[in-house]
Amino acid sequence: MPRSLTHKYDGLAQTAYEADDTVLMAKVIALAAQISDFEKEEVMSRSLRGAIGAKSVDVLNYLIAQGADVKKLSATDVFGGGQTSKEVLEILLAHGWDSMYRNLLRD
Repeated sequence: MPRSLTHKYDGLAQTAYEADDTVLMAKVIALAAQISDFEKEEVMSRSLRGAIGAKSVDVLNYLIAQGADVKKLSATDVFGGGQTSKEVLEILLAHGWDSMYRNLLRD
């Protein structure tokens, strides 16, 4: 598996989800997509977890609309950073998140 370059985008992505800025997040994803589909998926996956932790509802909805897969999120991904807002949980559940899912490769 190729090594991801997502660390190049972590700062921009963090700024996007902390500000709940979908325009900036779209730019980060576009930059990653120029490198590869793998890179785009990695950036979206990491940003999805960041948006959950930051309670960034707009960015969370944007990432899901762009194809981020909430079904692969473990309970640790959702609750690991502290309290998760009710609104974030409702969005995840509405898009098929299973609180019992466990990624045995990662957990």
